[in-house]
Amino acid sequence: MAADRCLDCDSRLPPEGGIESAFSREDGQYCQDCVATPRIALVGCGSAKQDLDDGETVPAKDLYTSPYFSLKREYAEECCDEWQILSAKHGLLDPETEIEHYDASLNPQSDSYIGDYEAGVWAVETAQSLSVWTSLKIPYTHYVVLAGEDYVGHRHIEDELDRHRHVAYPFRRDDLGGIGDQQGWLREQIDNYHPPGQADIEHFAADGGGER
Repeated sequence: MAADRCLDCDSRLPPEGGIESAFSREDGQYCQDCVATPRIALVGCGSAKQDLDDGETVPAKDLYTSPYFSLKREYAEECCDEWQILSAKHGLLDPETEIEHYDASLNPQSDSYIGDYEAGVWAVETAQSLSVWTSLKIPYTHYVVLAGEDYVGHRHIEDELDRHRHVAYPFRRDDLGGIGDQQGWLREQIDNYHPPGQADIEHFAADGGGER
């Protein structure tokens, strides 16, 4: 990558330069947009859930118990500034929202499938919620979608996400077609993560340099 381009997005740096990486293995700079831009994960829910008594609630992030969801949650909490859950019952869901156990799925092969019509309604309503919620975020926000096609393959969801400048769908990669492959990718990303793309500029600026 050219020395006059951002290490993250490859955009051309301004004449005064960018922000030096704090990591000795990285020879280059980051642009202001990438350093100051928050990263938000959209995480698909899971079918395995806690057994709760009638009327009992837990934070949404604690309801889902599968290792797959737990790894997506770890990625969202460790590698992103913020995250939301895409729930087959509740749509766009804050991880801290208290909810009861439920049995609903967007997978047509599941016994808990909510039905074609209901899935269409879900997509419309969830896209509307995404539109309202993302309108409160800065324009350069990066979104990382950790959900399968049953969630994001609906036209209304895709159209809403396509409005944004930076949206990544890592699970659409050809080599990440299975859950095992996705878990391996998540584990590697978590273990090798360092902060480019997150909002706290102090993580990036080398001592005495780069800050403006």
